[in-house]
This record gives sequence, structure tokens and C-alpha cells, in this order.
Amino acid sequence: MWLQDGVYSLWARERWEEDGSPLADGKLPGKNMYGVHPFVMGQDPGNAWYGMFSNNAAAQDWWLLKNHTLGPYPGDVRLRQYAAGGQGDLFFIFGSTAAEVNRIYHNKIVGKPVATP
Repeated sequence: MWLQDGVYSLWARERWEEDGSPLADGKLPGKNMYGVHPFVMGQDPGNAWYGMFSNNAAAQDWWLLKNHTLGPYPGDVRLRQYAAGGQGDLFFIFGSTAAEVNRIYHNKIVGKPVATP
């Protein structure tokens, strides 16, 4: 999902906004989204891929700012995460393709879905 510049509030709470939509729009105050899995992927200048998953159950704000200029690093993205509390774990994944990073994330970190009775 390609997000616009702004703040995205993540808090696993089932609540629909007044307009009937739980979707974040990047504007303050942030919207709540249910089922939070903050995972970010990117590609370095050498074409290798990386991913970062932040595991924290506390409410979080993620500030996104993209470099829209034609400076030395066009497409540079800045992320800031602020958590209301809790203890967080960061997982870093490296691979040669986006598919490889995505596969490692889903198979090793998130895990397979639980078989319900």
C-alpha cells in the first residue's frame, strides 16, 4: 500500500469512524485500524530488499515523510514511530527480492494461520 505523507495511528481496537470507514487518511487525529501489523519494505541502491516489522501492542503513531525533491536521494522516505508504552520488538529481514522478504515475514514471523475447530 502506498501511503501519502502524514500521521497514521495504529491501535488494535475495533471501532468504525463516524463516516463508517476505519481507513487511515494520514491526517490528525489519526484513525484506528483493527489488526495492526506494521511492516515496512524497501529496496537499497544495490537492488537488495529489506523489511522491518515492529511488534508492539501499545497504541502507536507512525509519521511518514517522503523526499519529493530531486536531491541526492530521490524517493527517500522517513519514518518515525511513537508508541504510548509497552515493550516493542523490531525484526529486520534481508533478501535479494521483494518476494523473498515477504515470504520470510509471513512464514517465520507472522506464522501460519491457526486451524479453527
